[in-house]
Amino acid sequence: MRGAGRIARAVAIALALSGLAAAPITQAAVPAAEPAPLRVETAPPAVVRIEPAVLLVEPGGVVTGSIVISDIAMLYGADVRLAFDPALVSVVDADGAASGVQITPGPLLTSEGPYQIFTNQVSNTVAAITYIVFQFTPSPPFTGTDVLAKIQFRGVMTGVSAVSFSYIELSTNNGFVLSHVAQGGQIRVGALKRMWLPSIRR
Repeated sequence: MRGAGRIARAVAIALALSGLAAAPITQAAVPAAEPAPLRVETAPPAVVRIEPAVLLVEPGGVVTGSIVISDIAMLYGADVRLAFDPALVSVVDADGAASGVQITPGPLLTSEGPYQIFTNQVSNTVAAITYIVFQFTPSPPFTGTDVLAKIQFRGVMTGVSAVSFSYIELSTNNGFVLSHVAQGGQIRVGALKRMWLPSIRR
């Protein structure tokens, strides 16, 4: 069982400041003096994954991977953070008009009505990606599978970089945390790309 996390707190602050018409975030019933954590009982957990699981690129080249959330129900918010090896790859800025480095928002949670991207930030120095987005009512809750965001990686040096999830929080419009499993990926840069191609020799 997981308690209310960062999305719930961020949305509460945003609603207080903006007056957006989302359902209020409330605590679950408290049977005694100790507060009960917000929770939701679901069927099998959703899957948060990098797609494709293996990305191939040469040094100096660029390859695109997606953050996909599949088999989810009642989704309103996502806080997803990733790590990679900065010696081998870097993230290409998706929005040159904005300061810093960003990734590309996908249609998930941004295409059905009012929403807010709280954080879209990349540090190529510490190799950290943070993407936090929440949609508000009257947007319907999302159920199914879709792309949360796309990331362009540039190959820097030959090697294999893991692309791993360092933190994930998925929530309903009331801040209840949805269960999930994570499936990271990897980027194979340079000569290693050719090593994994099928052999045509007999």
